[in-house]
Amino acid sequence: MTNRFGFTLEESEICPGTTGVLIEDTPKLTTAHVRPFVWATLMYRTGVHSWEVVNALSAICSTQDTKIDDFDEDERTWLEICVDTVLAEMVVEGLLRYNEKKDIWVLAYTPSNVPTVIKAVSGVNGAMPKHFILEMGQEVLR
Repeated sequence: MTNRFGFTLEESEICPGTTGVLIEDTPKLTTAHVRPFVWATLMYRTGVHSWEVVNALSAICSTQDTKIDDFDEDERTWLEICVDTVLAEMVVEGLLRYNEKKDIWVLAYTPSNVPTVIKAVSGVNGAMPKHFILEMGQEVLR
């Protein structure tokens, strides 16, 4: 048979559409992958919607992470579960507060949050959120 692009015809029928091992081996999503996407949005704006993070990650995560398991009673995808877990952890840590009226998670200012926010911002060579700086300044003036 003809050898095209390193595959014989039989080999190309076994794995159609593949271009190599690295393309197909997308790792399973974890909360460690989700956290930087949450921080990226929080550095730009005051708050983040869970669907914004899901949409941002859906372009790069595995298709398995975007599917709902048939055997599970939870009707969320693994991607949605990871995003919700990260947001909940950040609420527990006191970094975020949830606004039920607008269904948005907002970066909360407290003096104990400042080192964590500085670490997140400096880790990506980003900028401190403007509302966070304003709240810090108001705290100093009190």
